[in-house]
Amino acid sequence: MKRDVLVTIKGLQYAFTDGEDQRVETINRGTFYTRNNKNYVVYEETMSENEIVQSVLKFDEKQFELNKKGSYSVHMTFEEGKKNYTAYKTPYGDVMIGIDTTAVMCKRAADEINMAIEYDMEVNYEHLAKCRIDMNVRSI
Repeated sequence: MKRDVLVTIKGLQYAFTDGEDQRVETINRGTFYTRNNKNYVVYEETMSENEIVQSVLKFDEKQFELNKKGSYSVHMTFEEGKKNYTAYKTPYGDVMIGIDTTAVMCKRAADEINMAIEYDMEVNYEHLAKCRIDMNVRSI
């Protein structure tokens, strides 16, 4: 059964070069459903004035996948203890992203799911930052 949800995503990049941490927070309405023992959240993000990107989160207690389709496209996989590479496609060109996941945590309650992901990020095979994503999905 599908249900309407509010998706709150907080991202933090711990800076190594310029000394400034970068924080991002988005809140979007979306749809939640479960299929074949995997949870899905589908929502749209506005990347700039006229650019809408369709985002799909697929997750369970051990793995988290993020697919974005639009002018910005990426398929990111977060698996604890594994390193994954993907191409991040932007209107300005492609960038190779490396994701070395150190922790994936998922807690589920009646009308709410909280997740946290910690990872090291590489851009074009060079270490960029330590990162953390905190996500809350709750029924509305």
